[in-house]
Amino acid sequence: MARLQTARRVLKWIGTVICVLVLAAWGLSTGRVWSKEFYVEYVGNSNYVMLMQGAIHWYDGVNPSAQKRWAVHSVPALVTGGWPWSQRFGFMWPMIGQNPGQARLVYIPLWLPFLIVTIPTAFLWLFDRRRFPPGHCQKCGYDLTANVSGRCPECGEPVRSD
Repeated sequence: MARLQTARRVLKWIGTVICVLVLAAWGLSTGRVWSKEFYVEYVGNSNYVMLMQGAIHWYDGVNPSAQKRWAVHSVPALVTGGWPWSQRFGFMWPMIGQNPGQARLVYIPLWLPFLIVTIPTAFLWLFDRRRFPPGHCQKCGYDLTANVSGRCPECGEPVRSD
């Protein structure tokens, strides 16, 4: 039982940190912070991943001879113009063309991973309250069996007779 409670506490804090990081990435990549748009790109052997304009863009088969590298760029938010609303709130799944060498694209807006992580994290925060069984102090959890003083000897809280 203690391991389950510890796992819940760890998971709720990990979920909280992930939610904050996704929000920060969204804010930086949409130009809502400092009126500049930042985008991060990773170029792999044949993959190209970008965090840009509030979404994760993954291209496959772009340039097989490219060298692996990370890069961070910033441009004024007004210059880029942004993506159409249909793409900001939707998805573009792999586009496989008739040409066998054509690149594929997967586009995932950041609100989706945020939502997927936020809902279980909110439930963990909501239901991970410390509940002490009857016969225990409701403030510190001390076992009050055979206590006749009317106060918890551990924290001094008055004992309620429910």
